[in-house]
Amino acid sequence: LRETSRSLERLNSLIQRAGTRDQRENPELLRELGSACVDLGRDDEARAWYRLAIEKDPLDQKSQQALFRLDARMKATTKSREPHPDKPTSSSPR
Repeated sequence: LRETSRSLERLNSLIQRAGTRDQRENPELLRELGSACVDLGRDDEARAWYRLAIEKDPLDQKSQQALFRLDARMKATTKSREPHPDKPTSSSPR
């Protein structure tokens, strides 16, 4: 619970910084927002922040790598939820 609280405080602080004009276009801050969202399990939001960081700086390798890792993790999670082709599902005839 403490870790979640700290992560939420971090996200809140970053969002407040992103609200200022001079930080709004800062790809590093956008990447930090993505990281904070990942820490909280908000993967869709993290993906959006990483994409925005890459939009602001197309050569931002850290954001590109973070987005790649996030996408790979999500694909692995989705794949692990799919039924095995050799295993009958509950709707399959026996």
